[in-house]
Amino acid sequence: MEPAEHKRQIRQAILLRRSQLSDAFQKEAAASLVAPLKDLLTHHLASAPRPLHIGVYAAMRRELDLSLCWPLLQAWPATLYFPAVSQGQLLPGAVSPDQAPDDVLRPGHFGVPEPPQDLLLPHWPDLDLILVPGLAFDRIGNRLGWGKAYYDRLLAALPSRTLRVGAAYAFQRLDSLPSEPHDQRMDLLLTPDGWFPVDKSRNMVK
Repeated sequence: MEPAEHKRQIRQAILLRRSQLSDAFQKEAAASLVAPLKDLLTHHLASAPRPLHIGVYAAMRRELDLSLCWPLLQAWPATLYFPAVSQGQLLPGAVSPDQAPDDVLRPGHFGVPEPPQDLLLPHWPDLDLILVPGLAFDRIGNRLGWGKAYYDRLLAALPSRTLRVGAAYAFQRLDSLPSEPHDQRMDLLLTPDGWFPVDKSRNMVK
């Protein structure tokens, strides 16, 4: 099966399962994410100069919700950078540690909260960490997105030192995914059950 067709089938299956999640399950998952994220920060970024620069997202279409983690990140302290679609790419808007994201974000594409266009920066900063949404991730860090390649282009432009963390529900962690040369891989996976390093020793091309 061609990678594109295989990806399409996986997208359909994950979207169906995600559409069936109850509100209670989503709220519990969002609350459960705070502890493993704090442990991840302590393990990987405790010695990094502060304030940190962290890329985050506002959830859409029943994605894993990060909003309960925003206060933890801002208190680290960190400036948060939210993506907005602008001219066919993702550009960042900054939310400082003394701002509430809900006071800055506005409904954008598909109704997703994002920074308004007049607050967007022309370039992403050198992020210390980016939390990346996706439909599925596998054990070697491959990511399956919506197929628009917005995040692939963004991740390719970030410095190699940026810690790339895929954020998803536990059922979105799969053994393997079809991959293509342009696909960008994660360094870690974060779920409400914990955080997990990817297996970089395995062949990255399937």
